[in-house]
Amino acid sequence: MPAHAVLCCALLSVWPEVMECLASQIKRLVPLGLWLLVLLSGAWQVSQVHEYRGLLAQWQRLDTQRLQLLQEHTRLLLEISTLTAHGRIDQRARKQLNMTEADDIQVLQP
Repeated sequence: MPAHAVLCCALLSVWPEVMECLASQIKRLVPLGLWLLVLLSGAWQVSQVHEYRGLLAQWQRLDTQRLQLLQEHTRLLLEISTLTAHGRIDQRARKQLNMTEADDIQVLQP
C-alpha cells in the first residue's frame, strides 16, 4: 500500500475525533465571541453618547454667543441711527464748528 494511502486512511480514522474536538471548541468560542461583541457595542454606545453631549454643549455655547452678537449688532445699529440723525448733525455743526445757516447764497463763476 502506498504511503499517501496509509496517511489518508489514518486521517480518515481520526477525522470524526478532530471534528468533535473542533465542534466543542467552537461551542465554547461562540458565546465568548458574542459577549465580546456585546461589550464592544456597549463601549461604542458610551463613546457616542459622550461625543453627543460634548457637541450639544458646544452648540449651546455657540448659540449663546450668537444671541450676544445679535444684541450687540442691534445696539450698534441703534447707535449709528442716533449718530447720523440730521438734527444731531446740524446741532453739532452749529455748536462745535460755529457754523450758521447762510442768509444769502452767492454762486461764484470762474
